[in-house]
Formats: sequence, structure tokens, C-alpha cells
Amino acid sequence: PHGSSFTILERLIRRLPIMICPAWTKTLSQPVALQDIIKALQRVFREENIQGKIYDVGGPEVVTYQGLIQKAGNQIKKTSTLITLNIIPLSLSRLWVSLVTGVPKKLVYPLVLSLRYEMLAVKENAWPYPEDLSTPLDEALRLALVDETKPAFKGHVPEEKDVRSIQRLVLPPGRDAEWVANEYYNWLPVFFSTLIKVQLEGDRCTFYLFDPKLKLLILQKSPERSSSDRQLLYIVGGFLSARQERGRLEFREVLDRKYVMAAIHEFRPSLPWFIYRWSQAIIHLIVMKAFGEHLKWHVISNKKVLV
Repeated sequence: PHGSSFTILERLIRRLPIMICPAWTKTLSQPVALQDIIKALQRVFREENIQGKIYDVGGPEVVTYQGLIQKAGNQIKKTSTLITLNIIPLSLSRLWVSLVTGVPKKLVYPLVLSLRYEMLAVKENAWPYPEDLSTPLDEALRLALVDETKPAFKGHVPEEKDVRSIQRLVLPPGRDAEWVANEYYNWLPVFFSTLIKVQLEGDRCTFYLFDPKLKLLILQKSPERSSSDRQLLYIVGGFLSARQERGRLEFREVLDRKYVMAAIHEFRPSLPWFIYRWSQAIIHLIVMKAFGEHLKWHVISNKKVLV
């Protein structure tokens, strides 16, 4: 669990809901549980007939790196969508892995380079006591992922950041924050109708990519904490949220009910900060600006009706 390669794998899964995978992620490997390695080492100290020899040690299951990503993701309930793109150069893969995981380049580069080659136990050199290496891969991953102690290597780990964002939107005459929140829900499926889509179920609003199973964000209205002049929509799930039930979107009436403030509080993105800034954050601003224009349209429509 403290190995640098496993730490890289875990961080990729936790931080990237969608991975563009280069060709080397289809390379076969034979992961082995740490406790099985300990068993083998203990046997070496006890039995002289295996001392001074070289053995290949591998677990009971052969798997590709993509398969390993999926299995590890299942253990922490972070399913990643994997898209294979064989034309990604190795140099770009190394840079991308280092940026996303925060692991130093000097450590990432040789690890990624080695992943081009299969890491399988050769039968002629196989460990003669297979019962020592019998822990199933799923069980080995479960045990490894339970341990959340910091990895042994020293490197830059990106600081976790909470997102706070505020926009001022015009409030149509005769409307309140509760109406704005409801209108926001009704407007979202119209605005998102192609790549990203929105599904409404009562007080819950789910943003998904292509398929409803690929949930990006889930908003949940909180009637018990809201009032007509202040509405709270909590971020309760989705791949793009690293923390549930604290992040929230607030609509609050301000400036004599002429405007409504749309504010994001304590949202922690799962994406690395530099990726979030140039993707999800920009999309949020575009959405809020478009919704603001939608509210202005209501103001203009009301004026035309009065005329």
C-alpha cells in the first residue's frame, strides 16, 4: 500500500472520473499482496533450500493495468470511464501522470517507462510454494486501500482547496429566491441537452455524461434549511465532487430584492486544481452567465406584458 506505483494508481482513480489511457495500460501484470510477500520472506528465513536463489513472485491473477484500475476503483466505489487512445506518446503520459498525481517526475518517469513491459512470473523461476501467494487480487486491493497512511516517497502533493464562487443575477419583479431555484432546475435540462445532460427527480438534479450511470454532480434541494428568500442546494454526489454534503449552491435575495446572489460554498472538486480551473470552473461560470441571461429575459418579458 505504501509503494509509489500503487499510490499513483490510487490517486488517478480518485481524481479522474474519465481517463484517456495510452496503449501501455493494456500491458499484463501479476500483482501480489503485501502480506503474501511477507509470507514468502518469512519462509526464506526458515528454509535453507530456497536461500541464495532467484524467484519470480506473482499473485494468483494476471490483469492489465486497465483491469487493475477498474478493480481498485470498485473497492473505493470510484468507477472510472476508460478510453483507450493508442497514439498518446510516452512522454506525454509521463507528464500527465505527474501533474495529476503530484508525484515527482523523477519517480514517475522510470515507473511509466517500465509499464511498457509485461511483469509476469516466469514458470521456470516461479516461487515453489504457491500457497504463500494465494490472496485474491480483490482482497489484496481492499486491504491496501484501507490503509490511508501517507506514502513513503516525498513529493509535492497538491493542496486541497475549497471552491467559493459568487455571481449576482437579476431577480425578476414579483419573484423570490425559491422561484429562482425552481426555475434553475427547469432551465438546466434545456441548457444541457447534448454532451452533458440533466435528470430531474423531485428535489434532486443529476448532471451526467452520455449515460445516467456516469454521474458528474448531484444537487439536492434542502427545504428544511431553505426559505423563500434563501435557497440551499447541496452537492451530494457525483464524480466531480471529492466531498459530499458540505458543498452547496445558494440563491439569496440581496439589494432590496432586485438581485439574487448565486454562490458556491465549500465545494471541493475531485479534479486536480489546475485541471478544475480550466475546465469545470469555466463551465460553471458559463452556466451561471447563461442562467443570468435567462432571468433577464423574464424581466424583459414581464415589461412587455405590462406595456
